[in-house]
Amino acid sequence: MEGTIFKKVVKSTHGTAPSSWTYIADLLGPEAKEMEEETKKIWNAGGYKSYLEWMDATIDIHRKFNLNKKIFDEAMNVEYWNGVKETFDFFREKGYKTALISGGFKAQADKAQKDLKINYALAGCEYFWDKKGNLYHWNLNNSDFEGKINFMKEHIKAAKISPNQCAFIGDGPNDVGLAKEVGLSISFNGCEDLENAVKYSIKQTKGNEDFREVIKYFDSNAYARYMKK
Repeated sequence: MEGTIFKKVVKSTHGTAPSSWTYIADLLGPEAKEMEEETKKIWNAGGYKSYLEWMDATIDIHRKFNLNKKIFDEAMNVEYWNGVKETFDFFREKGYKTALISGGFKAQADKAQKDLKINYALAGCEYFWDKKGNLYHWNLNNSDFEGKINFMKEHIKAAKISPNQCAFIGDGPNDVGLAKEVGLSISFNGCEDLENAVKYSIKQTKGNEDFREVIKYFDSNAYARYMKK
């Protein structure tokens, strides 16, 4: 989600995908940022039992530095890449069912699902706020890394289709496993690990990113038409 359909607002560090988790840490200040970076090192070293445990550790940082709804909403207010809306118009025109699977925040996934009319969505974390805008509870889903694959497999089974009939678009190292499970896989300005795992890789210069580029791998005639819009 972050970096794939939404613009990247932070850089990838320690081999992890750029995410809203990191952006929130940036907004909370340098000490929070430093602590959040440490969680990435622990994750890469195998120090967390699961993605859920990693999220719990990061939430502890948010609570320690008094994350509130105002700061959270600022972190969620990220623009889409150019061409995202048109590309999802194309998906609907073709009759494709779309799914968003993210280890990020439900608030951002909800926005994308509403704006782009996405059929299915799963996100890692939902925050609950009290009347004063303070964080008081949360809900977590195992929706990154292996969790992405599990969600996809459940929906493939329900739809009675094969993985070869499915397509994937992503940008991060956490997407590698999912990319290997489908018939059509596309890296959109992604990391090297993902580029090595996908069938097609899109690489655009900074400031010239356009999500419509993925359309050509589905329908070359439609690609030419949508690029004129």
